[in-house]
Amino acid sequence: MAKLNWHPTIDARIRELEYEKRAQESGIRESEFKRREQESERRTKLIENDIERLEKENKRLANIESRLDALLLSADSSSPIPPATDSN
Repeated sequence: MAKLNWHPTIDARIRELEYEKRAQESGIRESEFKRREQESERRTKLIENDIERLEKENKRLANIESRLDALLLSADSSSPIPPATDSN
């Protein structure tokens, strides 16, 4: 069926408007993607900082633990063995 009052300029304008709409929707998706990507990078940096801080704390605690172990070993070796006690 033939179009009534058909003009090529109208079809061209419709295609142009459809293209602009798709481009705008694509731009919104792209900006949302970029925003999410930036948020993800920010969170990753925070996690990496937390990991670094925890690794330093673990090293510090391991150092303290080894010094305590050494102190306990030296205290055990220098003290006399306590006599056995009867628990009755």
